Amino acid sequence: MDTAQFISQPYTAAVKKIVYPIVRLDGQSYEMININRSGMAVQLTDTATFSRPGVDVSIELTLEIHRLTMRGRIVHLTPTAEGGAACVIRFSNLTGPARVTLESFLARQRRH
Repeated sequence: MDTAQFISQPYTAAVKKIVYPIVRLDGQSYEMININRSGMAVQLTDTATFSRPGVDVSIELTLEIHRLTMRGRIVHLTPTAEGGAACVIRFSNLTGPARVTLESFLARQRRH
């Protein structure tokens, strides 16, 4: 293969995208945007259900094979152009075993 032919070929790189799990808030499914040790962000399709910070929610989160159930509080809402919102939730009662499961999940995500 000559150099001109090699350069004209398109370059593609495999990029691993983190796929966040679906989370249930008060029984409704939402797309998770981000998660860390203290909370998470989810994409709301509308703000009617969770209209303001300070609202407490029940959280059901499946991380790989583990299902975590906890409470959280909405701490921030950022409206999106589509009419929904990015919703930041702080975990309020993450127990010891659930915290270990979450931290193990986060550590595996950082390695990939």
